[in-house]
Amino acid sequence: MPSKTQANFRWRYQPNNELDKALLKYIKQHPALSVTEVMLTALRSFWLPMAIAHSPNHEEADKQRIAQGCVDALLRQADNLCVAVGLELPPRAYHCSSSLALLKQPTPLKEIQSSVPITASQLSAAAGDGDFDDSGLAGW
Repeated sequence: MPSKTQANFRWRYQPNNELDKALLKYIKQHPALSVTEVMLTALRSFWLPMAIAHSPNHEEADKQRIAQGCVDALLRQADNLCVAVGLELPPRAYHCSSSLALLKQPTPLKEIQSSVPITASQLSAAAGDGDFDDSGLAGW
């Protein structure tokens, strides 16, 4: 049985502009998630489907499932952003998949308070419920 190797990833960034400073402050002070969880949720949702799209190491059904979960998470985040800043929710021809527990019976967006962030369990479900090994980031 081949052993799995872990890759270390370190990233250091010292923001020069006020928007990036506000972003990093928000990430560091997130009320429900660690810095690693916030960063990986965003990275996975945005980039993971592209990273595995042409990989021979993943079955097509898995690629589709992962991509669907990421699209669902991104659409949910877009809705949360609209609610948080008071924008009108965009009409959608696309409806989120019901394959994620988070989206089987979603809370109507009108009931979400803009001061209440999405919960850790909702983010986890939207990002694939821990289907990804991030133990290599433990010392980050």
